[in-house]
Order: sequence, then structure tokens, then C-alpha cells
Amino acid sequence: MERLRLCFLSILGEPGTYDASVYDDIGGDDEGVWFSEVIDHITGVEYRGFTVSHGAPIPSPGDGDIFVLGGSYNSVHDDYAWQRDIYRWLDSLRAANKPLLAICGGHQMICHHLGMEIKEIPSGVAAGTLPIILTEEGKASQLFTGMEENPLFHFANFEHVTAAPPGSTVLAMHERVPVAALDYGDHWFSTQFHPEATVATLSRAWQGIRPELGKTYAPSDAGVRLIENFIQIAGRRTPGTGDRNEDC
Repeated sequence: MERLRLCFLSILGEPGTYDASVYDDIGGDDEGVWFSEVIDHITGVEYRGFTVSHGAPIPSPGDGDIFVLGGSYNSVHDDYAWQRDIYRWLDSLRAANKPLLAICGGHQMICHHLGMEIKEIPSGVAAGTLPIILTEEGKASQLFTGMEENPLFHFANFEHVTAAPPGSTVLAMHERVPVAALDYGDHWFSTQFHPEATVATLSRAWQGIRPELGKTYAPSDAGVRLIENFIQIAGRRTPGTGDRNEDC
């Protein structure tokens, strides 16, 4: 069986809009590197990372079999050139029928592109390792296979998606973030939480901003399991890697 080509698009932030030095002791501010370390144990995957917010070219749909769009310090309202490029890329990826997992900022970019409002969380920042509530659709989704009833995920959000885009399905909620995970159909998923993050990466994200929030994270294996599930779902969907799974 051929290896799945996984492309990770890092959109961590426009240079100068956040303090990149907080990541110096863990090898720098490349979220793609962090993601590659999280999936290092998964066999059958050929990984490539693209630091799009730092000027790297966006891969074409033909460059990969499955794609992951990362999180961001920047708001969808910032309207950087690379954000506009991402919106055009999303259209081309959808047209090419390629599986996608979008995380946090990527989740908000998809929803914003589909016409939904992105606003500040009314009760203030949502941060920490928090339980989510799976909807009935979420309980049935293979994205959450093998997880407990209220799995713990890492949140780090000032803003959130106020409502699910038409045609999408809410898979998970949190009391302060009602649209925590979405299924758009045809193997596109997004999460407001960070399945790729670790205590080490997120605790540093708050240094210099709200350092007390860096202490609100605890280890959880739910994020790794979600990524494993997505890769399995996407692999079944991708021609040449086995039978298609039409139930995902």
C-alpha cells in the first residue's frame, strides 16, 4: 500500500504579531514540526509541512492525499494576504475532493469563508484542558471513535464560531464554545480545540499574554486519537489506499 501524503499548512501567525521567542526552548514556532512529532508513531504517512503564514507556498491539492490546516494567533478579521490565499485554496481543495482537518484558526477560517460570524467569546477567553460534549452525531462519528463520553481537549481561544455553516453537522460542543467540532461532509472536519497541541506548546503560547492560563493544561491522549481517526478515515477515502468508506 502506498504511503499517504499528508500536508500540514502552518498558519501560526503573521511574523511580528506574536512573541515567537516563547518557543525557542522547544525548537521554534513551527506548528508543523509539532504536528509531525505528534504523528511520528503513525505508519504509512509521508509528512510535509508548509509554513504559509511565514511565506511558504501553499501546496496544490495534487501535492497531497490528505491535508491539515493549523491554528493561528491571528483573527479572521485581520485579512492578511496569506489568509486570502488560504480562502482560495480551500475552494480548490474542496473541488479536488481532498480530505481536510482544520484546527482552531483553520476551523474559524472555513466557517468565516462560508459566511458565518466569528466573534469574541462573551464570557472571555476559553483556555485549558476541557471536556467536550459529543452530540448524537458526534458519538456516531468515526472521528471520535475510541473516546470516553466527554473527552478532554486543549482549548486556547479568544474568538469562536457563533453558528454552524449550512450543510455542516455539529459533532461536539463546550458550554462556552457551542461549535467545537464540525463535519462538513465528504471527509472535511474542523475543531475549535487543538488536537495537535501538547501541554508544552500551549503553556508557552500564553507566556507574555496571560501566563496564568499556561497552568490550565493537563495531559490528554484524546487529541492524538482524533488525529489517528482522521488519518484512518481519510486513508479509506483516498483512491489507491483501500476501499472507500462512505459512512464517514
